[in-house]
Amino acid sequence: METTPYGAAYGRETTTPTGPGTAAPPRGQAVASDLRSAKPSGAELRFPPGYLPGESAGMRDLYRQMRFVARTRLPVLIHGETGVGKEPLARTLHRSSNRADGPFVAVNAAAIPDDLLEAEMFGVGAGVATGVAPRPGIFRRAHRGSLFLDEVGEMGPRLQAKLLRVLQEREIRPLGGRSERVDVRILAATNADLRSGGLRRDLYFRLAGVVLGVPPLRHRPEDLPALADYFLGRFRALAGGGPRRFTAGAIELLGNHGWPGNVRELEHAVQRAACRVGQGGGGAIDAGDLDLDPETSGVGGRVGPVEAPGGSLELAPRLEALERRLLREALRRSAGHRARAASLLGISRNGLAKKLNRLNLQDRWALVGDRRSEG
Repeated sequence: METTPYGAAYGRETTTPTGPGTAAPPRGQAVASDLRSAKPSGAELRFPPGYLPGESAGMRDLYRQMRFVARTRLPVLIHGETGVGKEPLARTLHRSSNRADGPFVAVNAAAIPDDLLEAEMFGVGAGVATGVAPRPGIFRRAHRGSLFLDEVGEMGPRLQAKLLRVLQEREIRPLGGRSERVDVRILAATNADLRSGGLRRDLYFRLAGVVLGVPPLRHRPEDLPALADYFLGRFRALAGGGPRRFTAGAIELLGNHGWPGNVRELEHAVQRAACRVGQGGGGAIDAGDLDLDPETSGVGGRVGPVEAPGGSLELAPRLEALERRLLREALRRSAGHRARAASLLGISRNGLAKKLNRLNLQDRWALVGDRRSEG
């Protein structure tokens, strides 16, 4: 289950489940009620404690969509790669809804064995078997709140059929028990394209009242500095000390990594690097302290295959892409010192400045230089 945020920080929120209340609205009124409530709330999102929202364009667009749907009854399907932080986004939707005072119950559909999943989801009725005590299922515990189903595409066909019935009828039937009305909003998440398989189509359209796409970390590099700084500060708080900042070379290496594990991978990379540097109060994390997979880095001691936009074989865009890679590698190896970078490239410092300006890398490196001078 996702426990890492899309933004720069996270914390797990606990809510106290409330008991069953008034019955859910009649079945015929459910869709009409959803449509009537499907309008922007105008309220700001309430993020979980410790969550620092990202500032990239993709993040801002995602939050705009979330504000639109937060206070509706519509089911939401959150789609994104592993590690982008889908559960914190679901918690944000819950906290920003009119169900915020009710329970938020999260379950990873892939973590519960198939033979136990039905009992976990719908509960066990009294007298189902000798020595088996009745217990409420996940749906009952989420009554008048929100139920987060992570990795929803991992559910088997039999459970999918039962879940579809619950969404249609707003009723559950515990094992060996009687049908019970429930009022639950479904927030589901997946890292797969469920339109092409994994879920029966009628269930997919029930779950995907609104689909929210979470951009991967590699598509929002402007959020990286805040993320890295947050995780470094978190490490210092937990460890009672450690490095305070990143060098220019470290920032460049982070910016060129592919991050297949997204925010979770970044958090672990920062933690490992901080442990290498040690507990010294004024140390800095350098590129050599970062243990990143070179297969998913644009730099890192080698210059890999150069791809032009659209896979073109035209020479000019490929040469420009190679030039960018070499400039970044030289600046990384020289920790951002332009005179040394120019020497590595065999050009003058003035020539390097012209190339950075022509390739629109000037402002980015001015920012990195500012970060390098921080204490």
